[in-house]
Amino acid sequence: MQAAVHFNPFDPGFQADPFAFYRPLAAAGPLHRTRLGVWIAVGYHECAAILGDSRFLRDHSKVPRRGGRHDPENRAVQSAAMAMLNLDGAAHDRIRGTFSPLFTRRNILRYQDEIDRGAQALLRHAEGADRFDLVRDFALPLATDTIKAMLGIGDCDSALIQRFTTDSVIFLEPVTPTADELVQAEQSYHRLAAQIAGAIAAANDAAHPLHPIRTRVDEGALTADEAAANIAFVLSAGIDTTVNLICAGYLTMAAQSVAAADLANEAVINELLRLSPSIHMTGRVAAEDVLLGSSMIKAGSLVIVAIAAGNRDPLVFSNPDAIDPHRKGPVSLGFGAGRHFCIGVHLAKLEAAIAWRHLLRHLPPVGAGAIEIEYERRAFIRTPRRVLVRRGGADGGPTTVDNGR
Repeated sequence: MQAAVHFNPFDPGFQADPFAFYRPLAAAGPLHRTRLGVWIAVGYHECAAILGDSRFLRDHSKVPRRGGRHDPENRAVQSAAMAMLNLDGAAHDRIRGTFSPLFTRRNILRYQDEIDRGAQALLRHAEGADRFDLVRDFALPLATDTIKAMLGIGDCDSALIQRFTTDSVIFLEPVTPTADELVQAEQSYHRLAAQIAGAIAAANDAAHPLHPIRTRVDEGALTADEAAANIAFVLSAGIDTTVNLICAGYLTMAAQSVAAADLANEAVINELLRLSPSIHMTGRVAAEDVLLGSSMIKAGSLVIVAIAAGNRDPLVFSNPDAIDPHRKGPVSLGFGAGRHFCIGVHLAKLEAAIAWRHLLRHLPPVGAGAIEIEYERRAFIRTPRRVLVRRGGADGGPTTVDNGR
C-alpha cells in the first residue's frame, strides 16, 4: 500500500510556487491519500475522471459523514447551498438550464467590442505611471464592468459586488469559515441580494438579460431566493476567476517572453489557458465506494482535484511547463469537466484573450523581476491581491510577498 503523503496548501512555500509541490506528487503517482485521509488527484486522467463521474458530488451535505456548512440560518450559507456550483443532479441541471442561454458563445460575442473598449480605456488611464497594479488598475474593473453589462445591472454597486466576491470565497475553500467570516459574508450578501432583487423586478423588457430569469420566477420554476443566489454566484465567479486568469496568464507571458503577435495564434492562447487556470484545486466527495485505478475511495471521502497539476501532467504533456503552439493533446481542465464544466467558459476566454493582447501592446516589456505579487491566503483558488508591475524594472524572477495572514 502506498504511504500517505503530507500535503499542506496553506504552507507559505505553496503560496509562492504551488507547482514545486505538485511536481514531486506527480512523480510519485497520479493519486494519493494524505495523512488526514483526504485524497488528492494530480494526474490528468484521474482529475478528468473524478470531475466527470456523478458519484463524486459537490453537495457535501448529501454524503455520509460530510455535513453542510455551519450556521444554516446564515443567508450567505443558504445562498451558497442554492448556487448551481454546489448542486448535483436534477437540481443543478434545472438552475444551470435557466442561466445557460446567457453564456452561449453567440451571446458572449455581442460584448466583444465593449470589452475591447474597456480594456483600452483602463490602460490609457494608467499610461505614464511608474507602477501599475494589474489587479486594481485593470483586471478587477474590467471583469466587474463586463459581468454587470452581461447581466444588465449597470446600476448595481461595483464595490459591493467586489466585496461579496471576496467574502463568499470562503465557501469554495476546504476549511470551515470562522464566525466573523460568516457574519461578514452574510452582511455583504444581504446588501447585494437587495440590489439583485431590484434588478430582477425591473427586468420587464423582454430584451433585458434578466428577463428570462424573472419569467422563470414568475412561473414558479425558480424561487426568488434561488434566482438571487445564482445571480450573486455568477457575479462573484465572473469576477474572481477572470481576474485570476488575466493575472496568471500575464505572469506566464512575462516569464516565457510571449509577444503580442504570438496571441494571433489561438494555440498560444490555449496553452496560456492550460498553464494559467483560475482555480488550482476543487473538491468532491465520494457518494459511494469508488475504485479509481488501483485505489478504493470510500464513501464520504473528500477528494481534492488538483486541476493545475493535471494540466501539467508530464505523462500527458511533454515539456509541460512550456508554451508549445504545436502541442497535440487533450483539452485543458482549467474550466473543469463533466456536469460542472464552467458555464462562463466563453466569456472567460474572450476577456482573457482581449486583456492579454492589450496588456502586451500597451505595457512596455518588463523583466519578470519588475513584478511584485501578493496572493490571498487561499488553498484552492490562487487569487492575487495585487500584481505590481514596475516599468523598466530589473531582470530575474518575480517577487512573491507573503501577506502574513
